[in-house]
Amino acid sequence: MKINSLKNLANMLNNDKSYKNYMLISNYINKHRGIIDDKSSIRLAILRNFTVEPLVPVLEGEFLLEGFVPEIYVNNFDNINQDILNDNSDLYNFSPEIVIIIQWLEILAPELFQNYSMLDSERTNEIIERVICNIDNLINTYKSKSKAPLLINNFPITSFPTMSALDAQSSNSLTNIILKINSRLIDLVKKFSNVYIVDFFSIFLRFGFKDGFDKRNWYMASAPLGKNILIPLGQEYIKFLRFLKGKQKKCLVLDCDETLWGGIVGEAGFNGIQIGNNYPGICYKSFQYEILNLYNRGIILALCSKNNEHDVIEVLNKHDGMVLREEHFSTYQINWDDKATNIARIAKDLNIGVDSIVFMDDSEFECNLIKERLPEVSVINLPKFPSLYKEIINTCGLFDSIFITEEDRIRTKTYKDNIKRKKIYEESSSIDDYLSSLSMEVEIGKVSEINVARISQMTQKTNQFNLTTKRYTEEEILEFIRNNDDVFYLKVKDNISDMGIVGTVIIKYINEVAYIDTFLLSCRVIGRNVEYPFIEYVVKNAYKRGCSQINGRYNITSKNNQVSLLYKKLGFDLMHEDELGSSWRLMNKNLAISAPGYINVIVK
Repeated sequence: MKINSLKNLANMLNNDKSYKNYMLISNYINKHRGIIDDKSSIRLAILRNFTVEPLVPVLEGEFLLEGFVPEIYVNNFDNINQDILNDNSDLYNFSPEIVIIIQWLEILAPELFQNYSMLDSERTNEIIERVICNIDNLINTYKSKSKAPLLINNFPITSFPTMSALDAQSSNSLTNIILKINSRLIDLVKKFSNVYIVDFFSIFLRFGFKDGFDKRNWYMASAPLGKNILIPLGQEYIKFLRFLKGKQKKCLVLDCDETLWGGIVGEAGFNGIQIGNNYPGICYKSFQYEILNLYNRGIILALCSKNNEHDVIEVLNKHDGMVLREEHFSTYQINWDDKATNIARIAKDLNIGVDSIVFMDDSEFECNLIKERLPEVSVINLPKFPSLYKEIINTCGLFDSIFITEEDRIRTKTYKDNIKRKKIYEESSSIDDYLSSLSMEVEIGKVSEINVARISQMTQKTNQFNLTTKRYTEEEILEFIRNNDDVFYLKVKDNISDMGIVGTVIIKYINEVAYIDTFLLSCRVIGRNVEYPFIEYVVKNAYKRGCSQINGRYNITSKNNQVSLLYKKLGFDLMHEDELGSSWRLMNKNLAISAPGYINVIVK
């Protein structure tokens, strides 16, 4: 397949997310299925109890926008139990990387919709229990046979309850029954790792059951999803792909004038901008509260504004209408340089890739400039009406994550502290003097269930100092531990701050050989030589376990070139080199590089 054709299709879809364009992509992918580059392929299985075929083109298009060409298996109609129970079913032979179980409540519990007026509370409770037990059994059985992430859906509330006005008067109403089932699903999923709920309830609530439910196709073909709900549903599923494949964005870069507040501060002045409790200022204030929610979830905030720096900082620190203050932003570029240059500076300040950045601006010119000069940046051109800003940031899905760790909550402070360190470095006479002045302390220990979420998160997000870039879920990390392999963490702190867990090494043991499956460090500690005490401890531990050889692998990506020769520096011998990377081996017990004296090492 010509890669330019795929890129052109993706660009077309980015500009016009119409169902027609999703169909064009679907047809193209399936026509050229045999010559698709395996590197971009991903296998998705869909198990369903209703007709989902109209949703498949949307999933294919959304996968393509994230850089993947999906191969999708859809099981036979309402054959979920058989596929999951049978070890030799087409499902398991397909070896999916992600599995979706998608069900419609009216098929799971038809009596709720056919004979509801005759059901008492005892009988409805039995139905609720049966639905939950059925889903519980499906998940349990599936989890015993596959490690692939599993997505299930909750259920929308019908717009036309059987009891009409009486529905709102009863605790045993159909609406309440559906709410109880959805609540029970949340409790159910908590029992499992790597199982997630796709929120049909909220999507149908947002777009309306009347438009989301296709009555005619439901009765004709058991196809309840209306055309207006297909694209939002597909985009909801893709949020989980971003999370599972480490594609979420890390940083939101914001314009100021007509973005964080109405008006131009350089013209209207401090008192003339629109931000506060009256329209239109309240639209900007509401938008800022949503940005604050992102901040509290660990998203890095930065400013990129053509302005006088003093004017912007004064508004941030002193204006009564502002929700966001200077302290919420890790860095900023407020000057008269072009915004592409400034965003590149922001990425350098934060030591992140530009592809980790989302840029929001009201100016079509500025947005087009970034698209042209920095195509890796996700650009959101805000519309004319600020009343839409909150909805846009709510629904973009670019920052969605499944959990929040303690490291997320302190991320802005961490990046600000790194900028402080950068200033100290610039004032130091040498790199050794700089590193010595930090009084670094590293803690090395084995990962437990307490910190497994952070380890999983790092495997999914870390790209630069990551030798194999393997992505793991919490369940997969726990599986290493259960198999008596080793999963180590690295914590780092210095005289500026405690950065928490910033590194991990996963070691698999086969006979007398230790295999370094994963070796990664957060970009926040790159260049501080903390990898040397970390790998030194790991190597010594492997020899203590009776290993005579330690093998490591470097897989080439577009972002991890800086660690391509790390094993060579450490004294490993090259075993094999190919177009995908290189394999290395350490036979003696001595690394070429040991822990620097300026790092205090604590082993837990």
